[in-house]
Amino acid sequence: MKGYFQTLDHRMSDKRAKNYAIYVETAAEKFAVDPFLVAALMIAESNLVWTARDTNHYGLMMIEWDAHRQWIYRDYPNVKSLRILFKPVINIRIGTRILRENLDTNAGDVDATLDRCYARGRVAFVPTVFAHYKNLVTIYREKGATPSRTREPGSPGDSSPGRGEGFTPESGEEGD
Repeated sequence: MKGYFQTLDHRMSDKRAKNYAIYVETAAEKFAVDPFLVAALMIAESNLVWTARDTNHYGLMMIEWDAHRQWIYRDYPNVKSLRILFKPVINIRIGTRILRENLDTNAGDVDATLDRCYARGRVAFVPTVFAHYKNLVTIYREKGATPSRTREPGSPGDSSPGRGEGFTPESGEEGD
């Protein structure tokens, strides 16, 4: 995952790429979501820019602040301001929790979740997420190594994308 992040952003430091990969894997495990789906969503949402913002959506996972602020304050008391939400470890953790809840709301249907909860009228959004997902799975398979805290994509109980049109799965510091 680290290498893929650096392929997409050649200026990304080893430390930042490694931290992002750790944050994604940790959050994915905590909320029982496919880590490749989390990473692909993060890439499509923010292009790996931790300071990304767009009309009330913030950070790597482009969290909709107004819609989630109350429960974020309640469940994450260390997030006392929008500025703290930008911290990658926090943004990825909260964004993955939101993804888990959205998947549950859509009966685990990844396509429906992405289209209803994330696309926001962007026609190419869902195919972009699936393309990054497929790339991550391909790299994972080519390396023959299992991410330390993740499940095999397509395993029972995971939330791997797979029903998308034309998509078949191959079965700290600020900014860091």
